[in-house]
Amino acid sequence: MAGSPFFVIKKNSIDKEIDKLTIKEAADATAIFSKAWKLGVSNTEVYYVSPDQVSKEAKAGEFIAKGAFMVIGKRNFLNTDLKCAIAMTKEGTMAGPITAVKKNATGKVLVLQQGNEKTSDIAKEIKKQIGGELDDIIKVLPQGVKISK
Repeated sequence: MAGSPFFVIKKNSIDKEIDKLTIKEAADATAIFSKAWKLGVSNTEVYYVSPDQVSKEAKAGEFIAKGAFMVIGKRNFLNTDLKCAIAMTKEGTMAGPITAVKKNATGKVLVLQQGNEKTSDIAKEIKKQIGGELDDIIKVLPQGVKISK
């Protein structure tokens, strides 16, 4: 979708391959923080490319808008699930794909779903259940959320 966020996966080692779960989690996070979440879509397609396929410069005779990227070559599409969770980690508050949040959580994990609740009200409820700072919780939440029952 136009205006979609993007995620960059950084490898720890030049020899290490990026596993499929990491790619899936990055794809799911991209979908969760895109307009698809706010629109109430339950799943959507996103794509990924390798670093050498991304350029900030347009090809000769083409135009690229300020802040945009040009993707050259084949895109790898993945179907994503818009399932989100939030928890406290060693680094602070984390929201994103359930598997990624569970891996990094130091305490209770709350599953979130799409909704029309006021963000500040949801953030206060999340703070009661998992702790953390209200501003940090608000920063990591996707738009249009409620706590799953």
